[in-house]
Formats: sequence, C-alpha cells, structure tokens
Amino acid sequence: MKTAKALGFKKGNFVSIGGMFVGIIIGDVHTSTPCQETWGFEHETGSAYADELRKISPQEFLNNRYFKQNAIAYSQIAKDAIKEAMNPTKPVPTANRKEPNLKTMESWILDGVAEATDGCRVEPDGTCPHGCKSWLLVKGLI
Repeated sequence: MKTAKALGFKKGNFVSIGGMFVGIIIGDVHTSTPCQETWGFEHETGSAYADELRKISPQEFLNNRYFKQNAIAYSQIAKDAIKEAMNPTKPVPTANRKEPNLKTMESWILDGVAEATDGCRVEPDGTCPHGCKSWLLVKGLI
C-alpha cells in the first residue's frame, strides 16, 4: 500500500472521503492512513486509507453540506487551510526575467502582444493574472 505522500497528498489538502464526506489532511502523510479532520455525520479527527481519498478543490470543500452545517475547525492546519480557501491570496510574482531591449519592445507594440515582467504573455498595456505589468508599462513606453 502506498503512502499518502507517494500518492501526492500533503498536509492542508482538501479531500473527499468515500465521495460523501470532506476533510483536510492534518498529518501522517508518510503512512498509508493519513490523519484528517473530517466533516460528515459528525465532525471528527480520524484516518482513512490514502488510496480511497480524492483531492478536491477548496470551493468544493466549502460548498459541502456537512462542512456548511458545522463550519468550525479544531486543528490549526485545518483552520489555516479554511482561512486561505475563504480568502485566497494571489501568488507572489517573481519579476526575474531579463529586461528586454528596445527593439524587442518595439516589436511588441506592432504585434499587439507583450511580455510581463514575470514572462507571461499580455497585451502591451496589460497586467498578467499574477499582477505583473507588461515591460512596456514598466518602462513608460505606453
């Protein structure tokens, strides 16, 4: 039997247990039965076989009827995961791309497609989903 970690699970993952109940993995990912805080007929802490768990999205977890009936978490890991799910933070962009030369930026204006400071493709006056502006905006060329 594979461990939860070998199956790609980690602490803080939202999971479905048996297709009905939901939970958050709070420990023991190095075993085949990770510990989780579970919302079902009762709100409890327990474990299930990792190969019977299914990762779910934070939104699917928040919309689960059992969680809605008792939206309280006991473990700090679960509290933190729920807080992040309810108020997601944007990933911190890394502007680690080399600054383009003027000729490249001129071609972007003609093409109508530019590069953001993190490498994403954007409109010449655009901002990528990570919040990084196009090099043309950063350099004040438009």
